[in-house]
Amino acid sequence: MSDGFKLMIDVSRPMELMEKFPEQVMAGAEQGIQEGVLLLENAVKSNILAGRTGGFGAAVATGTLLGAVFSDIHGTPTSIVGTVAVAPPADQYALVVEEGRLPGRKMPPVGVLRIWMKIRHIPEKLEFVLRRSIGRKGFKGAHMFLNAFTEHRARVIEIIHARIAEAVARIGSA
Repeated sequence: MSDGFKLMIDVSRPMELMEKFPEQVMAGAEQGIQEGVLLLENAVKSNILAGRTGGFGAAVATGTLLGAVFSDIHGTPTSIVGTVAVAPPADQYALVVEEGRLPGRKMPPVGVLRIWMKIRHIPEKLEFVLRRSIGRKGFKGAHMFLNAFTEHRARVIEIIHARIAEAVARIGSA
């Protein structure tokens, strides 16, 4: 997740249009990227609420992770980048929730489960037992980013292409 996911788009047709209508193509691409990134952001949030596969329930304890997911568009007019990421403080554990923990690793740090345990009415005296169990057994990741990207990648590309085509088509109707 730290390297993120890359979306490659066939730009042969947009490049033909770019030579004739550069501003319109870039405006359409930016609008498409904005829509695509919002689609991915919403999909990640839905995946957090849905939780892990296998009946593990939502990946939500306090709502911090859910509330920390954001999207951003930045770059230059010729190189627009859309990002869906997690803001602090949830960025500290988002990767663990995304990828899970392998069995046989060290226990989670003291205190990181306390809020989760409190919400679930689990006595604090069981924290060590839970930490040890997670260290021994691990847990499956929620894959909220990977699943959102995999499921919606084709749709994001369609959206970008459609917005470019619409922006270019508006030239003919103007």
